[in-house]
Amino acid sequence: MRICITILTVALAFSAASADVLLGWDFVANAANDASAAASTVAAGMAPSAVTRGAGLVPNTYIDHGRQINARAWPTFTAELTTLELLRPSAFSGNDYFTFTVDPQGAAMSLESVVMYLFQQDGPDMAFELQWATDPANFGPANPNSSGMLLVPISNTSSVLHTVDLTGRPELQASTDAWEFRLYGWGQGNAYQAGGIGRSPEGSNGLEVTGVVPEPASLALLGLGGLLIRRRR
Repeated sequence: MRICITILTVALAFSAASADVLLGWDFVANAANDASAAASTVAAGMAPSAVTRGAGLVPNTYIDHGRQINARAWPTFTAELTTLELLRPSAFSGNDYFTFTVDPQGAAMSLESVVMYLFQQDGPDMAFELQWATDPANFGPANPNSSGMLLVPISNTSSVLHTVDLTGRPELQASTDAWEFRLYGWGQGNAYQAGGIGRSPEGSNGLEVTGVVPEPASLALLGLGGLLIRRRR
């Protein structure tokens, strides 16, 4: 009886747990134009992850202000593609995105939000869009797993904070899958203008994923409880 009560307490605590930072990037240890940026915070039970660029982007070697990961060669406006809405499909066809993976390594994670500081410089207002999928073939303009358009005005020194609420996304609740997240971007004036993630306030993350995932000890206790209950039957 005491074992069952303990197990029930752990289960209830997990179900009522507040969201924590599962993965976080402060970008302090990397240069802006590095090929990748490893997560500086990795919660217990989560697989390590790194932010990398899609095949359509290249690092912007002309700037390196630190605390960021940047890119250039974003889709640019043309005489025919004059609005962000018209230019949006070019980001998907051109593989213009940053990517990272959220993997609970078989545990049942529930995601709450993705928090990002986004910036762009030297161009008109730029748009970003966060998408997620377990199959790379599902990324694209018609993917329903999307944040919608996130606007970022021009700034040479600061960034814009965007929080994408994931609590209403059933596919990301109690999920044991590894999810790839891609941050697509488009809307620059030329191929040399930069945009990226970071420039957050000192001491804070430029990118983080929040949610709940059971720690290995809790999972082991729950598994033991299930075994004991079956034996008693």
